[in-house]
Amino acid sequence: MLGRLLRQCGENPSESEIQDLINDVDSDASGFLHFPTFLNMMSKKYVELNAEDEIREAFKVFDSDGNGYITRRELKIVMMNMGEKLSDEEIESIIDDSDLDNDGQINYEEFYIMMNSVK
Repeated sequence: MLGRLLRQCGENPSESEIQDLINDVDSDASGFLHFPTFLNMMSKKYVELNAEDEIREAFKVFDSDGNGYITRRELKIVMMNMGEKLSDEEIESIIDDSDLDNDGQINYEEFYIMMNSVK
């Protein structure tokens, strides 16, 4: 699932590169990437690349309908595709923590701030 997500972000990692990424950030050795860990991993990776373009590509992965907002449903689906089954409460917490204008969803600017805050 992580490989598919990275490919949607414009990367083409090998299976060993994907496993190396997971090993680097999987502090509890669960074999899964939790959402904050995923954000941390992606933000570290984007420091080395053109951060603005890469974060925009990551946003597009989450914004599956392309309307400029990440909804609770979109967040939950992408995370499930990554093997991360989040509860409704966890989804609410992520949205609430990132939703600066309190419209119930995450726009690109809020996503960008969130990605940069985990560095």
